[in-house]
Amino acid sequence: MLRSRRSNEHRHSAPDDIVSFWQDSSPRWFSHDPASDRHFCERFLNPHKAVAARVA
Repeated sequence: MLRSRRSNEHRHSAPDDIVSFWQDSSPRWFSHDPASDRHFCERFLNPHKAVAARVA
């Protein structure tokens, strides 16, 4: 079950949110798309850093 997407980009993203993002973006995976890259970073970079800090 996918979690609903809220406009608050500061919340922690569930793994399902990340998978959904990539499934929705699949046609652009291997193309150079700065807007898509920026959107991904805005949405998932901070949660990634938070998890990485706990693992390190």
